[in-house]
Parts: sequence; C-alpha cells; structure tokens
Amino acid sequence: MNAASFIENFGHLANAPDGVDQIRLAILHLGVQGKLTVRNSDDIHAKKRIEDGVTPVSEIEFIETFDIPDGWARIPLGCVVASNTGGGTPSKSNPSYWGGEISWASVKDIQSPKYLHSTIDKITQDGLDNSSSNLIPEGRLLVVTRMGLGKLAINTRPIAINQDIRAIEPTTALDLDFGYLLFKSLSLVGKGVTVKGIKVTELHQIPVSLPPLAEQKRIVAKVDELMALCDKLESQQQERERCFPILSHAAHERFRTETSFKNLESIFDSDLVISPRDLQKTINALAIRGKLVPQNSVDGTAAELLNEIGEVKSDLVSQKKIRKDLPFSPIEENDMAWSIPSSWEWVRFGTIIINRDGERIPVSKTERAKRIKTYDYYGASGVIDKIDDFIFDKPLLLIGEDGANLINRSTPIAFMARGKYWVNNHAHVIDGISEEFLRYIELFINATNLEPYVTGMAQPKMNQAKMNSIPVALPPLSEQKRILEMVNRLMDAV
Repeated sequence: MNAASFIENFGHLANAPDGVDQIRLAILHLGVQGKLTVRNSDDIHAKKRIEDGVTPVSEIEFIETFDIPDGWARIPLGCVVASNTGGGTPSKSNPSYWGGEISWASVKDIQSPKYLHSTIDKITQDGLDNSSSNLIPEGRLLVVTRMGLGKLAINTRPIAINQDIRAIEPTTALDLDFGYLLFKSLSLVGKGVTVKGIKVTELHQIPVSLPPLAEQKRIVAKVDELMALCDKLESQQQERERCFPILSHAAHERFRTETSFKNLESIFDSDLVISPRDLQKTINALAIRGKLVPQNSVDGTAAELLNEIGEVKSDLVSQKKIRKDLPFSPIEENDMAWSIPSSWEWVRFGTIIINRDGERIPVSKTERAKRIKTYDYYGASGVIDKIDDFIFDKPLLLIGEDGANLINRSTPIAFMARGKYWVNNHAHVIDGISEEFLRYIELFINATNLEPYVTGMAQPKMNQAKMNSIPVALPPLSEQKRILEMVNRLMDAV
C-alpha cells in the first residue's frame, strides 16, 4: 500500500470527525494480524525466539490455531514478559517526599504520545525509598491497569510509577515497539464494581499472536509509515473544516430531538455541516424509537406480529425443524430503555427469531486453502474467504459472536448474507418470518449498545443466551418496512 492508494481508499473519511481515528485503528489491527507485511522465509520462527527467551520452553503452552501466518506463534502474553513491575505513591502528607529530581508517573502522565519523556510530578530519593514505588529503567512498556485501563506509553528515561501502572519488560522475543502496537490492539476489559482493573495474572493469560522478530520490526516500520499518512490526511481534514461553517450545539440538538417528520428531512437541505457519522447514528436512534416515520393505525400492532411469529415457530417445532424455545425472562420496566409507540412491543430477541447456529461448520484456514474458491465463507465481521460448498441458500442475518468488534464497533455487528454461502462458528445465524423483518433486526442490533451482553476480557464474546436476552423495541411489520425505506432515503442524503 503506497501513499496514493491509501489516500484514494480512505480520503472520503476526511469529512468525518473521527474518520482518521478509525483509519488508524484499522492500520493497527491489520498490522498486528500480519496483513500489512509479507512473510520472509529467512525469518527465525517466533517459537524459536520464545524458547531462547526468559521463559523456560517446558513451561510454555503454545495455543494451537490455524488462523495465524506461517512462522507466527499463538501464546499467552506472559510468555514474552521478562518482568512486570508495579509502583506506588509516596505519602502526600510528607513534603520531603515531593519536589525532588526523580520523575514520577501517574495515569495523568500516560497520554496519547507514544513516548513518555517527562512527568508532571517529581519525587525525592527519600520518597522513593519510603513507598512501594519503583524506579523503572528506560525502555519499558508502561501499561495502565486501572483508573484509565489500557492507556499506554514507553518511557525514554528512568521513571518511578504509581500503583495504577505496570512497567513491562519484553523478552528478547518481543520487539519493544511491536509490543506497544500489540498492547494498543488489545481490548482490555477490567473487573470491579467501583473501579475497573485487570490483575497481572489475567494480563499475562491474554492470548496474542507473535510474529518472528524480524517481521515485528517490518510491521512497526509499515505502521509508522501509514500513521504518518494519517497525520497528513488529518491535516487535510482540518484545513477543509476551516472552509465550512461549524454546526452549533443547538442546531445539532434540534436534529437529535426532531419529531416533525417533514422538518426532519428539510435539515438535509440546509447549509449546516453535520458529521455523516453523527447523522447516521441519529437516524438509527430515531428509527428504533419510533420517531423516524409516523405511526399508522392500518399497520396493526406488534402484538399481532408476535402471534404470527409464534405460530410460525410452533409449526417448525411440530415439524422438528427447530427446538422449542426455553422460557425467557419477562420484560421488566428497567429493560425498557426508552418509550415506544402504543402499537409497538418490548420483547426478548430470542422470542422473535429462529436461531440456526446449530448448522454452522467451521473450516480451518489450512483446509480452506485446499478448496476451490466458489462460495462466500463468513466469519464474525463478514466474508473472510471462499470455499467450494455452501450451507445456506437464503437471505439470513448474521451477528458477530466474538471478537474486539463487539466493543469497538469498527464494522457493523449485524449484516445480511445472501445467495449461497458458508458460515463458521464466529457468527450467529438468524432466520425470521421475512427478509424485511431480518433487515429491521439488523438495524436494531447495529443501533444498540451490546456491551451489557458481552462477556470475556481478552476475547469478547456474545453467546446465544446473552443475545437472546436483548430487549428489542418491535414495531408492526408494515411500519418496519416504512422505517427501512426512510432510513435508506436519509442515508443516501448523508
């Protein structure tokens, strides 16, 4: 990928306030997955580097996987950590501990720059000696493990740290700068009621994919190159923004809360400049709240639709094509996230769909490589390969079951699959009473915060039970059709 093709493919995002950030995130994840660099047969296998490191090979449990490039190793993060040092805070009540010459880092010092050169506070040698803080040599990964979980920096000078930061020394198998990229790509999920944090043992258990050391350096160089292009793109974006009027807060709120459907569409014809991403989010939010199109008494009610769905599912159960649903917990008042029109119903996701997860079949990357590339092979975020056979031959809704995308939402969680295709076990397969019905469910899922239904720290996952418990604001079928038509119409205008 060169500068010209990069700008050609991503330049259209320049008008979105967070477009460049999304590009940076994509570069980061592509880099640590080995999709920005080419393999080199002369590179020493990552396993060999790990064995030559600090951790005795007899204690290493390599994780078997078919989804990493040749020469890479899938391991617990702790296998490439030579040391993991914590810190502490000298007593604030003792003035002799503060104002010295030793830089002391707290979470507020760990900001966006990669390298940490200086800190706000400094302590004395006496303060260091009489606290649990430690003096960390230069060239360590400073990882915030609570009170700002996931913030990251590399110190360029010896530094003391507080109790919310861990200083990680990589083994010889892990390049320091690649380690920085690796940590930035992790979706750390903490535990705790008041303050979310992650323990050292939990951090070390996170599975990571490690390239050969030489490839790590090539990845860092390529990511740095592309991030520099992002800086250029961001500069162009800022210059462009100076040429347009700034949308006032009041005008944005007017759009967000608009309930007059005629006036709603007229906003698109105004001279106001609104972020496309913000517009899309607002359109989707209005759609699933019943505020995008007016209600119509001839549409019937969602209760009638529920009866129809129940009859269809009962018939499939009697034909032994699906299993009878287990009882779902009733919708309580606190499940109703917003008020809905009187013709709508709040329902559990599992009561209105037909789950076809049992028909999924995963096929390893190695096995797929042997097959003719004919039909789409779907994973958690869309088509990831081709294969010589198919499982499904009708439009169905796929919903990502696992992966960081459940949290960062860089691509849609729910998406339609059409034609003949195969689905692995990383995407839920959802059937329903019609394709239009599935498209409304697609819209609802993509407009809904799914974090309450996601489990797992290192590997976020939304299992079938959690997915089935999601409360859905269900309109009558005819209104669903009009909502989808309006959404498409407005999205074309964005």
